[in-house]
Amino acid sequence: MIKKRIAFIIMAGVLSITALTGCGSKNSILPETIVANAIEAENNLKSYYSEARVRAYDKDNKITNGATEKEWQDISNGKMKIRREYYSDNNELESVSTSDGDTVITYDNRAGKASIMKNIDESDMPINSGRQYNKIILQYIKENIENHDISIIGEEKINGMNTYHIRAVPKEESIMFLEQDMWINKKNWSVIKTIGVLTGGTKIEEEYVKIDFSPKLPDEIFTQKIPEGVKIENIEEAGPKTKTMTLKEVRDFLGNPFLYFPELSSYKIKNIKLIQYESEELYNEITMDYEKDGKPYFEMRLRKGNKVNFNDSKIPGAKEITIRGQKGYILKGVKSVILWPEEDISYSIIPHENFEKIEDFIKELNEMEMFN
Repeated sequence: MIKKRIAFIIMAGVLSITALTGCGSKNSILPETIVANAIEAENNLKSYYSEARVRAYDKDNKITNGATEKEWQDISNGKMKIRREYYSDNNELESVSTSDGDTVITYDNRAGKASIMKNIDESDMPINSGRQYNKIILQYIKENIENHDISIIGEEKINGMNTYHIRAVPKEESIMFLEQDMWINKKNWSVIKTIGVLTGGTKIEEEYVKIDFSPKLPDEIFTQKIPEGVKIENIEEAGPKTKTMTLKEVRDFLGNPFLYFPELSSYKIKNIKLIQYESEELYNEITMDYEKDGKPYFEMRLRKGNKVNFNDSKIPGAKEITIRGQKGYILKGVKSVILWPEEDISYSIIPHENFEKIEDFIKELNEMEMFN
């Protein structure tokens, strides 16, 4: 039961588009412009407090789960601070997650468990704010605009606010959603309601009932005291082990030469790490972070063995393609992922948000060289 509720909360978060601020509106406007304005507003957002009602529906449009989410966010002094509280339909506290910019604490009230870990950089934060989820969805639509039919359904009033109701429908089956509706505030471009239709006809709805873009946020909001007697797990100790590697060490670990972009290319290696999982179900892997023009561009993962671990016919959005003369796949979702095996190594490339068209990048993979 707990796993189902956690999965629901995560999916609700992934599909959420939250409160944002931005520029003014026009009387006549294209849906693509609304999406662009909402992204710009999200990028400019620093602080807010919001309350949202989240509901899950089955294919017969019956409510299967519900929750209320309260969220505080403040970005100042070079730190991103977040607090998220989840409540059941009966208004019972389920969980609290906080980050003061240095330490992340999560408390599961129902299970009576807590975890703690040091904060990491904003791009990999373990607590994702609605701001980040919002950016992921909107950016995905913008970067795949040619693969979606986007339209303005109308102008509607939601919780006293005048909004544009827009809808995005993928032209091809996508792992992200079958249909995405968004209600965006005409005054400040804040997204106040979303409905995402998933594979199988299930839906996730999120509606913001309260938004404050200039809240008073004392520092103590972004930390918490765990009740006495609750066991606290240190995630850093329980999680996978990481080790910084050199190219030669990667070669020795894999036991074979491997593909990479040399330093003379337009892509530069920022860091290389070995991630070792203490589980028979997970494979140890090498991660190589590449930059372009000094900015994060993509992450490449390498594993021993030449099997891609999914059947493209069973996963929406998976498309079989040829990569470097090998059978591979593009997995289309929030971010398209490239997967292919070569020799005795499996490769996957995960782009960052500033990635160019993935089809053009695939051609550049032919320029990779073997590190012997």
